[in-house]
Amino acid sequence: MTDRFQHTPRSTPETGERDRILVAAREIFSGGGIDLLKRRTIADMAGVTPNTVSRNFRSRATLIDGLAHAE
Repeated sequence: MTDRFQHTPRSTPETGERDRILVAAREIFSGGGIDLLKRRTIADMAGVTPNTVSRNFRSRATLIDGLAHAE
């Protein structure tokens, strides 16, 4: 008998997702500064959704902190 309900673990960030976001944010930041760091712009450049950016970085401050510690 097949179990009708399968346990699906909570989704976890895709491998490399955070890195792609940081690469996109670094390019945007270096091209125009902090004012251009917008969730939608970063998401489009990184190939993820704006919600994915928010899931990885709760605020602009945590994104900037991530950039500072990324290397």
